[in-house]
Amino acid sequence: MVGILAVGTEITTGQILNTNTQWLSSELLELGIKTTYQIAVPDQTDEIKAALKFLQNHCSILIVTGGLGPTADDFTRKILAETYARPLLWNEDNWNKVQAKLNSKGVRIRPIHRQQCEFPEGSTILSNEAGIADGFMFQISHSNNVTINPTEIYALPGPPKELLSIWQNHIRDRLSALVPDSQKWVQKLWTTKGLPESEVASLVNDALGEAGVNVLYRAYTPFIDVKLLYMKKDAKTNETLGLKISQILGPWLNE
Repeated sequence: MVGILAVGTEITTGQILNTNTQWLSSELLELGIKTTYQIAVPDQTDEIKAALKFLQNHCSILIVTGGLGPTADDFTRKILAETYARPLLWNEDNWNKVQAKLNSKGVRIRPIHRQQCEFPEGSTILSNEAGIADGFMFQISHSNNVTINPTEIYALPGPPKELLSIWQNHIRDRLSALVPDSQKWVQKLWTTKGLPESEVASLVNDALGEAGVNVLYRAYTPFIDVKLLYMKKDAKTNETLGLKISQILGPWLNE
């Protein structure tokens, strides 16, 4: 299971849209990985720790966004270090790189920039080619629960272009290889026009019969999207169902 934790009071108070979570979930599904949990929390220690503890017990992949910058409310790395008993370690090479980037942008180097060069013990640093703050990842085990695989935790900066850079350079291929092909998800999409949602759903139900599959609907005038979501290991059965849906919705498909 995959969980995404977005950290930022600007998100929970509605000042900005949580586009990072939306984008990551879409990218994960393109890889065949379905996001199970999405949580947003303010910049408050107790709330962040509570969310981490919940997600670590339910997810084998946990992506945390936000709170890696050079301000007083950027303390995600500190909370991760405290939660998992991994002391923050200073990285001199990273500091040299940060100073070089700041100098190239004409930004005055201040003491608070140093916090961007501390990483929880045992972390792999994920270089940020689009910004200053590097991301990082580490793995935790679940010694008291053998039914849950080790959780990989990824900490990424909040600015979308920086998150995108780290995702493309360090995470996407790793996660794609991490999930067995048979366990990956497939999504089939049909877009209809000219029928209300209730009629579309009725036709799809007729096509599916008693098959227990995940069907999702999205209405946005004048269209209705129908999505069939299934694991690759069930592809043969669901491809047959997909053909039935295509046939029954045929006159109303927007192609």
